[in-house]
Amino acid sequence: MRSSGDIVYSIGLLPDSSASVAVNLASIRSLLAGMLVLLPKLFDQATLHFVEGFFATGPGSRFRRLTVLCLQILFVAAIRLRSRQLTIQVHELATNEGLGRVRTLARRLLFGLATRIDFHTAQELNAAARHFGWRQADARPRLVAHDRFFKAAFEGDQAAARILLGLPHDQFIFLCIGFVQVHKGFTAAVTAMRASGADAHLYIVGAPRVPAPEILAYRDQLRRLVEA
Repeated sequence: MRSSGDIVYSIGLLPDSSASVAVNLASIRSLLAGMLVLLPKLFDQATLHFVEGFFATGPGSRFRRLTVLCLQILFVAAIRLRSRQLTIQVHELATNEGLGRVRTLARRLLFGLATRIDFHTAQELNAAARHFGWRQADARPRLVAHDRFFKAAFEGDQAAARILLGLPHDQFIFLCIGFVQVHKGFTAAVTAMRASGADAHLYIVGAPRVPAPEILAYRDQLRRLVEA
């Protein structure tokens, strides 16, 4: 977008990010401050990247957690109010029945604010449509290619790539790539690889998306498993 001459205003979740403003979605004060920053502005379009941790409310009483949840919805409503279009880009979305009524309602309110809802796979889109009861006439959900903005950084063949990365040239390689978090199943991949006895290498490439305690604990568990 910046290469096209657009002015991009970004909202990050970490205080040390390079975003225009940082908002802690689990903090009442930070959410209120973020809304005050956004309300004087006007945007042509806004994109919200949705992951399962979006509605994390942090510790505290039930009243505090409900308050944070309401403010999270209001924060997105403020973005929608000041934007001509709001696209929600879904990166991961649980559609099981164990979410509870409050979180299910919060999701319905959140996705109800969007003018477009983008999914990477037809399976995820269809599961969400069943979960939320979207009708076929609803034009907001769309299937978009995950790699539409990818640019190749290497033009050589596999052999040249292995040399560049210092990988064995004659070994079968499995690659697990992505943010290190529980639902990725990296520990299961390590366990299965060892149990198989396969003459192959498994490489896990990734880092914690956010420094949440449960994600860092999983990273440490994965490291211990690999080093054992």
